[in-house]
Amino acid sequence: MKKILLLCLLIGPLSSGWAQLEPVTGLHDNTPQKHVLSNANIVVSPTSMIRGSILIDRGKIVNVGKDIDIPDDARIWDYTDHWIYAGFIESMLAVEPDTQFTVSHWNPLIHPELDISQVTIAEKEKKSLRKMGFTTAIAVPAKGIFRGQSAMVQLHEKSRQSTILKTRLAQHLGFDTVSGRNN
Repeated sequence: MKKILLLCLLIGPLSSGWAQLEPVTGLHDNTPQKHVLSNANIVVSPTSMIRGSILIDRGKIVNVGKDIDIPDDARIWDYTDHWIYAGFIESMLAVEPDTQFTVSHWNPLIHPELDISQVTIAEKEKKSLRKMGFTTAIAVPAKGIFRGQSAMVQLHEKSRQSTILKTRLAQHLGFDTVSGRNN
């Protein structure tokens, strides 16, 4: 009997620490620390693109490649048909046409046929954007009412045709007026 009483005295205080007497206050933090962006089109440099995965651990990119080791505790995000770029994207880079183009409308501000992918972006402007961390831009016609079609371009020193990622991205509109005309 004394042994049972002694055992209860020893185990009693220990067992009360194991039992949860009241609920935990606040949110439980079970946020995954590792993420994998898989099956993505990854532009790793201005001249190189791979289809692979990116491993992110606590907000930092740890690994990029086609066949990377994926930890068991990582959350996997399917990025099929998505593009990932190694830099910022300028969402509206207004570009003036560098050559004269034929306008098919009586109003010179209406030129929806203008394809900005045929226009060369000034090297000085590209260099300035690269210094700020931009690697890609949406080049948009600068003037007009129906301005024309934009293009997604990379901002590197290579020839114009190698920088174009997507032509005819969108048709752009504006509220420009013809200055100097009496209407």
